[in-house]
Amino acid sequence: MIFKILLTIAIIIGLTWAIKTADKKSIFITAGLALGIIFVFLPLPYLKITGLTIFLIFALIAFIYGLNHKGKAFERFIICAISLPIFMYWSFALLHFPGVRILKLFMIIPIISFIIALTKKHKLKSELGFLLILAMDSISLLLE
Repeated sequence: MIFKILLTIAIIIGLTWAIKTADKKSIFITAGLALGIIFVFLPLPYLKITGLTIFLIFALIAFIYGLNHKGKAFERFIICAISLPIFMYWSFALLHFPGVRILKLFMIIPIISFIIALTKKHKLKSELGFLLILAMDSISLLLE
């Protein structure tokens, strides 16, 4: 229950931040991640799989966005370091591949990367919306 509250707060803050910065790509990725999480929260089992798939697709889109980001290499690295472990974990979990427990340990990478993104003076202001949602997802996975 506490994870749902934390993710809901992250969705609200992330969407507000993305809309405030008015970057269309960030709004698209943030809204897609939020839609996937909202579907997972609904009590119907087929909507949980649909929501997880939507979240997985938008985590992949966030990774591709990080690869094609026009900023410095460090900014691209931060975006990819946050989105790739989450994409890998949820793809392994959705497809029931072995090694999900090991990948759960790698959720520390997005948390550390998000803290670095907050403390360093880089131009990731428009991306902080979806990075917050991804980091909060990794925190909830690590504490689960």
